Amino acid sequence: MTPRRALPSLLLACAMALSACGGSDDDPGGDAVPTPSATASSSAPVGESTSPSPSATASAEPSQSPSADPAPSGEVDLTKPPRTYAEALAHAAQIETAPERVDRFETNDGTYCVLESEFLPFSCELARGGIPAPEVCGDGPSQNVGRIEVVDGVPQPVCNTDTIREPDAVRLAVGGAAMSTSGVGCWRERFGVTCVDPVAEVGFFLAPGRYEVFSAS
Repeated sequence: MTPRRALPSLLLACAMALSACGGSDDDPGGDAVPTPSATASSSAPVGESTSPSPSATASAEPSQSPSADPAPSGEVDLTKPPRTYAEALAHAAQIETAPERVDRFETNDGTYCVLESEFLPFSCELARGGIPAPEVCGDGPSQNVGRIEVVDGVPQPVCNTDTIREPDAVRLAVGGAAMSTSGVGCWRERFGVTCVDPVAEVGFFLAPGRYEVFSAS
């Protein structure tokens, strides 16, 4: 199994606790990173899906696109969603709550995430506020990105018409974090949910009206 790189702060303790986990000395230093992004607002996800590549993005607010208003070199603006993998790790480092070990969770605003499942990929889904992205969704039945899935180590926006939701998921509050036994983790900030896979070194951000997908490479 590929050695896991240490995650900053709240994710670090859990990553080190994994039997399959092995901290590495060439660790990236825990800086955050968001990436290709998509923004908008619209309908809630519910069904079949069309999966685009992580490079595909939609944006309703150009000022929030990956290329817009970058933070000064070496600095990460923690008041805004991450747009790169490095920025995501920087955001993770400032979460003080110890992560809960869970397979899935839901936030108060309805974002639902599956961290580990025998049948579903590592993914998060919106309850509402899907991101209009015709260039990503093509001529599919939905024109809104409502879910992000990590398939074969690649985060992909999905224009879904189905749902991955099941009842009784753990509730994750603002400032909370969650991690699966496999080591993938997510945390919730006031502006949305960020998730990373430290083995593949990829991740994504998802909130009503906006998404970002990114990788360390």
